[in-house]
Amino acid sequence: MKKTIPTQTVLVTGGAGFIGSHLVEDLAERGEHVVVIDWAKESWQKQNRKCLERKKNIRFHTLDIRDKKSLLNIVVITKPSRIFHLAAESHVDKSIANPGLFLETNIRGTSVILDVATKYWQGNQRNNDFRFHYCSTDEVYGSIEQGSFHENLPLHPNNPYSASKAAGEHLVTAWSNTRGLPIIVTRSSNNYGTRQGPDKFIPLTIGRCMRRERVLLHGSGQNIRDWIHVRDHTKAIIAAADEGRLGEVYNIGAGPENEKTNQEIVELICDCVDEIREEPVGTSRNLIRFVQDRPGNDRRYSMDTAKLHHDTGWQTTIPFEIGLMETVKWYLENNDYCERNM
Repeated sequence: MKKTIPTQTVLVTGGAGFIGSHLVEDLAERGEHVVVIDWAKESWQKQNRKCLERKKNIRFHTLDIRDKKSLLNIVVITKPSRIFHLAAESHVDKSIANPGLFLETNIRGTSVILDVATKYWQGNQRNNDFRFHYCSTDEVYGSIEQGSFHENLPLHPNNPYSASKAAGEHLVTAWSNTRGLPIIVTRSSNNYGTRQGPDKFIPLTIGRCMRRERVLLHGSGQNIRDWIHVRDHTKAIIAAADEGRLGEVYNIGAGPENEKTNQEIVELICDCVDEIREEPVGTSRNLIRFVQDRPGNDRRYSMDTAKLHHDTGWQTTIPFEIGLMETVKWYLENNDYCERNM
């Protein structure tokens, strides 16, 4: 039987981001008072913020996650029962070009929020209901040729982004082991859906199809990813927070049926665009061009989610083809989102 979770105040870092904005929305819809910490420096993040600010039980604070004094002040005043830490730099190509930014945000920023959470928890008589939830990525595992990642595998990150997320995980575990902070870690596969930054793979491809620009594929296009709809992911985060065991790591993914090559994804997007625009089949596929692969590009990701299913009963609900078509329609209907942000 699922626990009955009373209305509470929760804090979400990175709540104006892609996954964060959907998590904030889900938490607010179930009656939580949601405090959001986000720098919201990109115009698309500011648009996400405007979308959420219409709800009266969401309060935003524009703040650099490394600002410990201001962050502690907000946490002490709002007294959250949970902290969901999603604030991160997440673009692999950008991490290769500018790794220092990722070290500052994803490692130093995580150490700051851990210090703040620990001080608040210890000063709050070690509230038994409090927990710190760190959202990580399947990229910390590296690449896998056969089978699926399970939570006990060693981490083997292959690029600065995944290395910074793995480092963040190690910090979370260290704070738990040395200071007793109650923590849960989730590692998710690739997400898709609405409100994602327009420089990411799926919205970038949609935007280029929309403007009839070249659609670029790295290498052979045969890199395989497990794609999960963002709403299934955020519900998994909440399930892990509600039902998961403290100190545990949980994989989140949509399963083998949602493992697609990058080429398959691009071709499906092209076909969706053609169908929506009533163009001849194959029109957008003519835009596809292959370019040199990026350094450290993992071959395949695949997640074993049996542990999460067992402990929480969570399951995916959105079929990929339906979710992708809805995503493409949203970007075509909100084309200014891409155009203003590119």
